[in-house]
Amino acid sequence: MQIIRDKTMQIGHDQQTEVAHNRTAIIKNDDDEAVQGCQTLEVGQNQTVTIKGQQTVSVGKSHQLNIEDNQQITVGKHITMHSESGQIIIGNAGGQIVIDPMGNIRIEGVSITMTDHITGKKSAGALFDYSARYTLLSEQSDKPLVNVPYTITTGEGQVIPGKTDALGRTMTVRSEAEENLQLSSPEIPLKLKKTLYQASDNTPVEHVMEFTEK
Repeated sequence: MQIIRDKTMQIGHDQQTEVAHNRTAIIKNDDDEAVQGCQTLEVGQNQTVTIKGQQTVSVGKSHQLNIEDNQQITVGKHITMHSESGQIIIGNAGGQIVIDPMGNIRIEGVSITMTDHITGKKSAGALFDYSARYTLLSEQSDKPLVNVPYTITTGEGQVIPGKTDALGRTMTVRSEAEENLQLSSPEIPLKLKKTLYQASDNTPVEHVMEFTEK
């Protein structure tokens, strides 16, 4: 079929196109597509997208990206990540960096090192004299309580919010002096059995907390 100029096609109901082998579409100018409802795209194997100019993606609500293997991002110049009102959390099972909306930056991990050069590194030294974190376990199943919201209140009244990780652990709280901590959960009714805080030489003291679930 050859069309010299314009073509208009109107379909009152559904349309289905099945191509047994390959399909090639060449558009020499612009291409506009509007979907009033949902759209699902499924690619059986690999997908390659090449954009020679700029790309803009606007998402009206949440955006979730799940990758089963690795992810690598390489840019020629700058990377900017900004949150208007929420936290920015970068981490894994070993530790994390948390930037809250008030400007507080927390670095959580067993040790902190500073790298001067690619061939060598030096330790940052003991930044805090006391540190501790909590592990929340179910008293009935003895399994970690995962993704449970909590608040840790320091002796000076500072409230630190967070959620437990995949191992049921809270963030690591560090201070220059020993102080009493209060652990609580604002959403899930839990009965606290004990609260402890011990001194440590820049190594987090693990407090295993068992809770009775109502």
